[in-house]
This record gives sequence, C-alpha cells and structure tokens, in this order.
Amino acid sequence: MLPSGASIPHDPVRLGVVGAGFVAQVVHLPCLADERARFAVAALAEPDEAVRRAVARRHGIPAAFARHEEMLAGTSLDAVLICSPDATHAEVVLDALASGVHVLVEKPLCLTVADADRIVAERNAAGVVVQVGYMKRFDPAYEALVADLRTAGDELVHLARLTYDPGMAEHFGHVAGSGRTAEPEGADRRLEGFVGALVHDVNAVHGILDALGVDVSGAAVVDGFGRRNGSLAGGTVALAGGLRWSMAWIRLPQAGTFAERIELFGSEGVRALAFPAPYLRHAPTTYSWTSGGSGASRVRTFRSWRESYARQLEHFHDCVLGSVPCRTPPEQARADVALLRELHDATLAVPA
Repeated sequence: MLPSGASIPHDPVRLGVVGAGFVAQVVHLPCLADERARFAVAALAEPDEAVRRAVARRHGIPAAFARHEEMLAGTSLDAVLICSPDATHAEVVLDALASGVHVLVEKPLCLTVADADRIVAERNAAGVVVQVGYMKRFDPAYEALVADLRTAGDELVHLARLTYDPGMAEHFGHVAGSGRTAEPEGADRRLEGFVGALVHDVNAVHGILDALGVDVSGAAVVDGFGRRNGSLAGGTVALAGGLRWSMAWIRLPQAGTFAERIELFGSEGVRALAFPAPYLRHAPTTYSWTSGGSGASRVRTFRSWRESYARQLEHFHDCVLGSVPCRTPPEQARADVALLRELHDATLAVPA
C-alpha cells in the first residue's frame, strides 16, 4: 500500500520524464502514449537541445527543460520516470524524492549500496513510491514460472542465465540523438556496463529464489569474469545446499540476433524462460517445462505477448494510487547491486 504521508494524485498521473535517449524513445514514450487514461506526460528533461525539441514535439509534451532540477522546480508533477544514464540515477532519484514525487526509475537503481541505502531512507521520509524498472518481473510468462515454483516443490541443483546481444541500438536508426546526460565526474564506465548488463536477470533470479524459499543471505561469489571493453560479463554464485547460479552476458555482433534464456535444473525437470529482444514490441516470451524420464517426457509451454513494459507502468500507476504494494522496491535493488559489486570486484583479478 501507499506509504504513510504520500498524497494520492488525480487520475491521470502527471508524469515528468528525465532523459530522452534510446530506451525512452523506443519503449517508454510509446507505451505511455497507450496509457493516456493513467498517465499524462507533462514535462521532459533532456540536456541535448535537438533531442529535447524533437521528442517533445513528436509526443506532444507541453514543457521541456535542459535539466531535471528545472523540471522539478518548474512543473507540477505527481511522479517522474527516470531514463537518464545509469550513473546519474541515484542523484535524480534523490532530487525527485526531495521534491515529494513518486519515482519509476530504469534499472539499475544506482551503482553503490550506500546510494541504495540513502534512497530507501529518503523514500521512507518522503512517504512516496520508488519502483525500479525491472520489467521482466511483470512478464506473464515469468509470473507463470514463479507460480509453478511456489506449488511444485522443485529442489534445484543449478540455475543458468545466458544472453548474447548483437547490439540492439544499432538497429534503430530512427532514434534522434544519444540523449546522454553528462555523467558524474569519475564515473566508472566498466562497473556501469557490468551492472547494466546483468542487473535485470539478477533481479529476476532473486525473484525465482524467493519463490522457492531459498535463503540468499549466505550467497558467495565463486568467480567473476569480464572483458574491460564491456563485451563480456558474468560469474558464478554459490547458494545454500550446493545450489549454483551461473550467469553470462556477451556482446556478439556476429550472432546477428538477440537471445536470452534463464534455465532451472532440478527435481521436477528443466524449466526455461526465453525472452525476446527487450525493445521488440509484441514479441512473445516463452516459458517451457520439460519433465519425465526417457520415453515419458512431458512438455508444457506457455507464451505471452503482453508487453511487460506496459504492465510495469500499470503497476506503477496502481502503486501511486495506493491500491497495491510495490513489486520491485529499492530494497530489492540494493541486494542486486551488492551482489553485482562483488561479482565485478572478482573480475578485476582476471586479465583483460
């Protein structure tokens, strides 16, 4: 439910968007255009003047600012959607909380555990909603897997996640400009790339482990690996009872297509989620379950075309109105960042 002290806005929610780069243009703004009954995009903050003007004109956004501070001070808003570069997220979230507005922030929430703790404390003080943009948690195929796990009693021995990406942004030539806000001085691009590549599925797996009742408090990083040019990131985590969780992200232009899978191996067979490229609308996510011995295999397949980004927006709207608790709060993001920082640090001993 809505934290104590938060105001309940009128409907539709007056929303300000921070950052008009790739993900805002390709995903969020088109989804918001389909959600006019829930959201009215009242303002945009984007430092690139040409991008700011083009995007505001294309989407009919009435007010546009170079800086998010100007937008927060100069517009009456109920909430903000933060799509600025990863290293700026913590600063923008904290400024939004100081202005008393609700926040939906693209992943990752931040790059340090200390910033996550500050955000949790400031959210509590402001009495508003902070939702992290883990859109996979709202995919009906993911929800079907989690529902099965809560009733099937699987005893897992291994979880594996693999993504290879040819470089999706290169295929979207219509996007106007980079929309990149200047990052904070000393920003660690290697850390930012590592966290950005893996954080979605770290959170998805954390949700799966929670459904299974697996205690992750004693999780230990077995190894971490990555290339300094950002083309490879991954590692292995040891969990209770001998369970292992391996993950890898590879930038592989030669593959020609995007592929992403999460696989669970255990007592009830093999469960797998196959995700489409994140920026392709109306592409299905598939959940499959294969069980049974030789000659008696059972296969269950579930496909969903419902847009996880749209369902994420619907959930945020319900959170702001106080009708549901937030599914992806900053406390979860803190656990994700803590694990990824440990994995990243383990890669520093690996040759470039």
